[in-house]
Amino acid sequence: VEVLKVNKSNARGHALAGTALLRSGFVGAAAVQLQQALTLDSKDALAYGGAAEVDYYEGRLKEARLKSLYAHNLDPDEPDFILTYARASSRVEDFKEAADAYELFLDVSPLTDSERRERSRHTPGEHRE
Repeated sequence: VEVLKVNKSNARGHALAGTALLRSGFVGAAAVQLQQALTLDSKDALAYGGAAEVDYYEGRLKEARLKSLYAHNLDPDEPDFILTYARASSRVEDFKEAADAYELFLDVSPLTDSERRERSRHTPGEHRE
């Protein structure tokens, strides 16, 4: 936010602000920041990844898949983009794509991301002891 006060044309600043707002539950405000980032830099992976999450939360699953896949192509080492793609694929019942994406998430995500890694190892509805 401090960067944006000095330079309102900083795409990365808008993408970071949008992602922070999204993670805090302010989806509408996040969407505005992420769109501004994409307007300034159409190849900002974080902005595309955040926009994909907004689409996912708002039920635009086709758009979520397209944007998260594009974000992953821009930054193949970011696990969040893959996870959004996997979740959206699962919701549209493209289970092969979802499974492949979850496997890729496990390959890319750091071992310290243990909670999400553990959740991605279990299929929906599977009973855990």
